[in-house]
Amino acid sequence: MKTGIIGILGLAFVLSAGVPARGQDSKQPPKQDNPMRAIELRHKQLDIDQRQSELNFSEQVRQIELEKKRLELERARNMLKAQEQEPGPGPGMGLPGPGPRPGPQLDKDGWKKHHAVMMKKFCGFMFVCMVVHILLAVWAYQDIRKRNAGSGVWIVVTLLTGLLGALVYAVVRMGDARRAE
Repeated sequence: MKTGIIGILGLAFVLSAGVPARGQDSKQPPKQDNPMRAIELRHKQLDIDQRQSELNFSEQVRQIELEKKRLELERARNMLKAQEQEPGPGPGMGLPGPGPRPGPQLDKDGWKKHHAVMMKKFCGFMFVCMVVHILLAVWAYQDIRKRNAGSGVWIVVTLLTGLLGALVYAVVRMGDARRAE
């Protein structure tokens, strides 16, 4: 019985001492029999290293872009704080920047008034254009009646196209006057 225990203890000691198993006694990789396989493995390792460096590069680019945007936001915040501390024309009256923007400096109600004024001017201009078109059409009608020549098509053309139609009518009329002589 003592020999059995001693044998088991001896075996345990040998196993715990770290006797390497077969093929594990060296830390070098096993020798390759095929040199093409070694070249292929080396190419794959280089490809993996290249992809890893590309990923690291793109990550660094993203970090730089984020830092750039953070600095821009910080600069804009500082400009807004500086603008709020300076006495100025009031909120909504100007853009952040070194000077006032060109054109009218209006708040929300001011824009409504400005829009109403501009709309009145536009409507007045359109009314004047309509009156000119009608007057030119009346002139073409009277000329056609006075000469007893031409047709009502010129009245419609002049009414729709305005000054351009009246000029075309005048050129055609001069050509008709030369033929009549």
